[in-house]
Amino acid sequence: MKIHFIFLTLLFLVAYNVQAITINEFMPDPDDGCGDCSEWIEITSYVNSFLENITVDTGEYPITLNGSIQANEFIIITKNSSAFSEIWNSEVTIFENKKMSIRNKGDNITIYNGSEILQKVEYKSSENNRSYGLCDSIFVPQNTSTPGFPNICDSKDTNETKENQTTTNNTCDLYVWIKCNETFGMGSNKYYPMVEDLEGGDFEPEVEYWIKDLFGNIVRSRFRTNNTNTAKSWTPPEITGTEAYVIHVVITNEVCNDTNLSNNAAEKLIIVKGDKPYSERECSCEPEIIEVEKSCSCKSIPEKEVSEKKEFEILSCPSEIEKDDEIEIKISMKNPSHDRKNYTVYSYVYEGNKPLSLGFDGNEWVNTWNANKQNVSISRNSSFTLTLINRIANDTEPGQYKLRVRIWLDDKKHDITRDILIKEPEELEPVNQTTEKENKTKYNESEGNESESKINIPTAQIVSKSEGNWFSTFIESIINFFKNLFNL
Repeated sequence: MKIHFIFLTLLFLVAYNVQAITINEFMPDPDDGCGDCSEWIEITSYVNSFLENITVDTGEYPITLNGSIQANEFIIITKNSSAFSEIWNSEVTIFENKKMSIRNKGDNITIYNGSEILQKVEYKSSENNRSYGLCDSIFVPQNTSTPGFPNICDSKDTNETKENQTTTNNTCDLYVWIKCNETFGMGSNKYYPMVEDLEGGDFEPEVEYWIKDLFGNIVRSRFRTNNTNTAKSWTPPEITGTEAYVIHVVITNEVCNDTNLSNNAAEKLIIVKGDKPYSERECSCEPEIIEVEKSCSCKSIPEKEVSEKKEFEILSCPSEIEKDDEIEIKISMKNPSHDRKNYTVYSYVYEGNKPLSLGFDGNEWVNTWNANKQNVSISRNSSFTLTLINRIANDTEPGQYKLRVRIWLDDKKHDITRDILIKEPEELEPVNQTTEKENKTKYNESEGNESESKINIPTAQIVSKSEGNWFSTFIESIINFFKNLFNL
């Protein structure tokens, strides 16, 4: 029997609370005739649980659930609820996520409670029209798929999968933290998702990182990489005054037998300072005759806005980066027509006829023109904001190059090109670290400064003393006056 290995990580699976929610079965490659539009994930719970703040993520477009689930109840998450219902004829509760994608060649499916991982399933491949169900704590290929119902577990299949499943005996204690300044400015800012094995191992886990505002809105989309301990860049949105954001980093795969899962995720609060308000006020002053005072009247200067005629525009992208940085490009796309339009969008850095950037094609980073290609469908009279990510190829020399976003619509290409400077990476410098020796030096220096300031105090007192004897001088003047008067 051909067994496709399923690698499973169950994190914090504790009964009688929200962490009792679990993935029970999933089908990445259904034979549905609509391009896997009915692929599905089945969720169940061991106890009655609320679904608020529960997110199911397959890597690109997570879905946050709502409502509640009863003990041993099943719910389905699918791309197309109509196609799913037509195929399976099930009365199960369905959540539709039109943008979700479960890759046939392998993927991760993760359940979050907020930013905390409840469960993560990793599989390396899948068979057409075959689901994978949870049986005896591992996922095995199902001979009969049962969305909305308990899995049919064959003990023989379960035992064979257990015998063939790859595991690791390497122990570790992976620790995640975020290295960056606490204050960001406008333009490109750097931060470092750091992973360290506290037991001294040399493991390279995959991490996922993203940025949220304080209202829970994602402002820097989720991204996965095993390129940790290197600079990532983020350009904040243009703001007025200051705003707070939170950087999130979490380990998403199992590369060793981690003895402490509590430090596999990290958050860091940062403050973004805006350069200036969106609009400024221009005032003119005229004197009023009655009051003879100036009275000022103000008019607002219109905010700098994007022309409504522009269908495509780069909202933000760096003008210069270090070679190890990721390039994040945010694009605004508008469909002013009365029909839905389908677009293909990708970006690259180039010199002449050679691409110098890498893009993530869903499985790996590759050096091709359209590696980070995304297909976007925008409804009539609507707009959409898209984020593209590139990296610079290792053999690229520092210098000035071109960055291009290419958009295909109705077999016509639309290009937006910018200049970009590639620089050699700077060495990592510690942030906000002060040694005990430096603290003592600063303390001694402060004492010295205080001593110096004390030296000046007698001079001030001498002046006060001179001013304090004015009465004696006055009396002496009176006596001299009378002496002169009476010739004494």
